[in-house]
Amino acid sequence: MMNTNYEGPKRVTDAFAKLIDPKEGRVVNTSSGAASWWLSNQDANTKEVYTNPNISLEVLDAIIQADVAAKNFGKGFSSAYGLSKAALCALTIVQAKTFPNLKITSLSPGFVDTPLAAGVNSSSKITPEKGCTSALKCLFQDVVSGAYYGSDGLRSPMTIGRDPGMPEYQGEANPDPARYAKPNEKSVFDQMIKHILVTGASSGIGLALCKLLIRDHSCYVYLGSRNVAKGETAKRMILEEVPDKANMIEVIQIDVGSDDSVQAAAKCLRDRGN
Repeated sequence: MMNTNYEGPKRVTDAFAKLIDPKEGRVVNTSSGAASWWLSNQDANTKEVYTNPNISLEVLDAIIQADVAAKNFGKGFSSAYGLSKAALCALTIVQAKTFPNLKITSLSPGFVDTPLAAGVNSSSKITPEKGCTSALKCLFQDVVSGAYYGSDGLRSPMTIGRDPGMPEYQGEANPDPARYAKPNEKSVFDQMIKHILVTGASSGIGLALCKLLIRDHSCYVYLGSRNVAKGETAKRMILEEVPDKANMIEVIQIDVGSDDSVQAAAKCLRDRGN
C-alpha cells in the first residue's frame, strides 16, 4: 500500500518532471479524506511533522518508515491506507518546494461510489464524475502549490476534517474544527468504523475479545459490564497493553439479567446515534 500510494507518486513525478511545461506545468496527487482523518487522530508532534513546510524528503521517509513499522494506522484503520494518504500529502509539500516552478497539489476526490465503496451505505457517496471536481480545480484554476484540496475544490486543512460546503481553509495554524465541520455530521470514516458491544466484558473471554477488537481490527468497542467500576478496571488493563487506543473503547453499564438495564444501555447508544 505504501509502495502504491506514497512511493508510486514520488517515482512518477521524479521520472516525468523534466517533461512537464516549466511555466504552466502541474502535478495533482490524488489523496483522500482518509489523510486528514488519520492525521486528526494523531498527537501534536505528528501533526506538526506531516504539515511541516520545511521538512526534507529524507526526514519524511524516515518518519513514515517508523510509523509503518509501529503499525500506526490510527483510529478506524486496519491497514496503512490513511497513513499512506497522509504521507502523500506530506510528499506534496516536499515536491512543491523541490519543483518551485510547478503547481503541485494533493486532493480528496470525496467518497466516490465505486466497487471499492460497495457495501458501505452513506449519504456522502458521490458519482465518479462528481469526484473529479477537485482534480479539475487543481488542474485548471488558481491553487496554492503544496496545499491540500477537498472534494468540493476548496483548500482544506490537513490536521482536521473539512466538510464540503464549509468555508475554505486560509492556511491558519491550529484550525478550529467548528469552522470547518458541519454540526452533528459524522465523517464517512466514522460511519465505516465497526462499533461492537461486548457484554460480560470485565473478565475472561469478553475482556480478551475487547482487546483484540481494538488492537487488531480497529473497532470501536463498548465494554459492557454490570459493575461500572469493574468495567473501568478492565478498560485500564486493556489500555496498558494498547495505550494508543484510548479513544476506541468505553465502558457501558449493562446487566443482561435485567430488562431495565438492557433497555437503558440501548437507549444510551441510540440517543447518541450509534
